[in-house]
This record gives sequence, C-alpha cells and structure tokens, in this order.
Amino acid sequence: MGEGRRNRFDWLSRGNLEYLWRSSLRNQRELKILFIDQPAHSSLLCSFLEQKGLQVHTCSGAQEGFDFLDKEEIDLIVLNLILEHGISGYEMCQQLKENPKTQGIPIILLCNTRLPREIERAHRNELQTDDLFSKPVDPGELYRAIKRLIAPSLGAC
Repeated sequence: MGEGRRNRFDWLSRGNLEYLWRSSLRNQRELKILFIDQPAHSSLLCSFLEQKGLQVHTCSGAQEGFDFLDKEEIDLIVLNLILEHGISGYEMCQQLKENPKTQGIPIILLCNTRLPREIERAHRNELQTDDLFSKPVDPGELYRAIKRLIAPSLGAC
C-alpha cells in the first residue's frame, strides 16, 4: 500500500477505541456540539443546530474550549481557524488531534475567507479534520456535514 493511502484500520490504531465506545453511548443522551468561535459569528448557526435537536455549547477562545473539554464529553467540534483569545484555531486543532482523549472527536473547521478547493483539501489533510467551511456558512450545509459525521446518532433527523 502506498505512503499516501491509509489503511482502513489506521483510525483504530490511533487510540480511538475509547471514542468508539463513547460513540456507542450517543443514542442514550442528547448529542453535544462544541462551537468555538466569536459569539457574534456563531449565534445564527448555533440557533439553527439547536432547532435541529442538537445540544450546542459555545466558547469564544481556545482556553475556554480546552477547559470545557476537560469537564464534558463532546460528540463533535466546530472550530474557527481565527479565535479572539489565545492560540489560533489552527494550533488548537493540532493539539486536539495530538491528545489521545480528543483525537477521535470529529472537527469541522470554519475559515473567514473563501479558499480554493486545493487549499481547503490541504488544510483538512494536514490537520486531520473532517470538514472545512468558508464563511458565510450555510446552516443547512453545516447540519448535513454534522449528520454525515455522526449519522448513526442522528437517526432520521
């Protein structure tokens, strides 16, 4: 198998078994999304996701997000690349993917500028994120991405 291709079991070998176990518990509780962005930018998207039945928690900076993740179990993270306080979303994403406790949580990145598809793909591959959206984000598209990433838990929503 070539260097560029991943073995389908690589994901399991990266310490994500705990995440799989936690994922199996999703049907027993409301799904939690952590939205890390400036409140002025995220309120419309968060309201839309809450109307779809998701429990959305918001943080405006990386440290606040890390503190929340220390206390709560999250099913998915929506993270802006540019944050108001502390480190960037780019750096936060790297730290989340290096941490065995959080590396299996799906991450959707938000970018403040429209990027060419090749650059979006490069960001997603480098940071091992699950999706990337340029602002302004269509709420329906974001919900469909979340549904795709945690579909078994959303059922027929």
